[in-house]
Amino acid sequence: MKIRSDIVKVYKNVHIWVGIVAGLMLFIAFYAGAITMFEKPLERWATPPSVLSAPPPLARTPELIAAVLAAHPEAAKAYSVVIEPTPELPARVVWRVRGENRRQSVDYGASFAADGSLQVERLHRARVAQFIDALHQSFGLPFPGAVARPLMGIVALLYAMALVSGTIILLPTFAADFFALRIGRSIKRLWLDVHDALGVVSLPFHLIMALTCVVFAFHDPFYAAQARVVYPHGIHWHEDAPAAAPPAQWLPAFATSVAA
Repeated sequence: MKIRSDIVKVYKNVHIWVGIVAGLMLFIAFYAGAITMFEKPLERWATPPSVLSAPPPLARTPELIAAVLAAHPEAAKAYSVVIEPTPELPARVVWRVRGENRRQSVDYGASFAADGSLQVERLHRARVAQFIDALHQSFGLPFPGAVARPLMGIVALLYAMALVSGTIILLPTFAADFFALRIGRSIKRLWLDVHDALGVVSLPFHLIMALTCVVFAFHDPFYAAQARVVYPHGIHWHEDAPAAAPPAQWLPAFATSVAA
């Protein structure tokens, strides 16, 4: 494919400078995102083990729930019965005391001590995994989310620009340069060949990451535009439909689990 040399030069300058500007933040985002794939194992590894006694049998669950609600009435708003406790949820009964946001919410777990008394523990989870996830989402920028997300979206747009311009640079010599690894005296030529080959092979994946990052960063404006264009009269949820009647009597937790 033939492209004028002056056009190729323009796109080459765009590719180089956009790559330099966005490269550092992309480096942080990529490596933090790769570590985030192991968020749960990392959180489990960094969290100290629970000191709660072993969870009581399921048959004693109603007794444990009654003891929890008597000592902590706030648990009635949102408590859960854990059928199969795990290192993340080591208690038979857990509940959450909500704060102003998710990070300020506190989780608790309960069990019976050896003497039969109620034992309650605040379930601590290491924040390292959440920190890495936040680092991935903000590109390492030390700003609040409302500021970091738009900047992240701009970097993602620059990222897409670098991908497109790099593809245009390679088009005139695509047949000769694709998968041509010229191993010789010039290390710079070798690195450029590797860069071109990896860029072409992974281009669809990088474009998907760049575009989805833009949507994530600017989702509020996108949703606002969608509401105006697609749902100009609002969304109707059939508020007049009759609500389902609650059961006359709830089954005990252990009976429900056995039936399941």
